[in-house]
Amino acid sequence: TKKSSTSQKLRDDIVQIEAKLAKQILARAKAETKAKEIAQEYESKFKDMQVALEEEKKIKSDAEAEALKSQKMSKELRNNVQKLEDTLRVKEEAALAELKDTRRKQRRVQAEAEAAKAAAAAVLEAT
Repeated sequence: TKKSSTSQKLRDDIVQIEAKLAKQILARAKAETKAKEIAQEYESKFKDMQVALEEEKKIKSDAEAEALKSQKMSKELRNNVQKLEDTLRVKEEAALAELKDTRRKQRRVQAEAEAAKAAAAAVLEAT
């Protein structure tokens, strides 16, 4: 009976060790599952951040392109205004020159008319 009680004690010890091992395996499995869940959660968050970062880069790139486009249009507008101002100045100068020329011709014609009038009056007095 002593042998059977020792055997029984050994069996009980084995059962306890197996129970402890089963608990440890279960705890490790739970920990691994939790670790995988956390890893997946962080992976998902990381992917979301990457998407957000890519969207932010695209927005920034689009904004820079719009700024360059705006600068180019502004420069073109300034150039067009300058060309119009130059054209207007040239036309004004030409119009002023033409006006001066017309006035000069008008004075010459008036002087000739006055001279003809005076000559006609002299001819009338002489007759």
